[in-house]
Amino acid sequence: MEKRSVTRWALLSMLLFCVQVILLSLTPLAEYGNAANEFNSIGMWLAVAMIAGMYIVPLGLYRIGLPFSKAILAILSGFGIFIHFIIVVSFLSRHFSRRLESQQQLVACCR
Repeated sequence: MEKRSVTRWALLSMLLFCVQVILLSLTPLAEYGNAANEFNSIGMWLAVAMIAGMYIVPLGLYRIGLPFSKAILAILSGFGIFIHFIIVVSFLSRHFSRRLESQQQLVACCR
């Protein structure tokens, strides 16, 4: 039962990271810079494959039963989920601050 739960959290973290790379490749910032990953480019797919490999290898070792792999997997999954939490919080705070700013401008305009 514990292995199933650890596997689910690791796969969730991996999926979030892969989706993040794909979504970020859709932004206008993906067009700038030499190392930018444009959507559906070889660089984007290599980044997704590298992220998946960095999760799948420790997950496979954990499923086999090697004791040190649980610590590595916990660090990777915890780090990944923490990063995604920070991204969501920063996105929501920026969204709500822009919304509040536009409402304040509307109120100031109507006075």
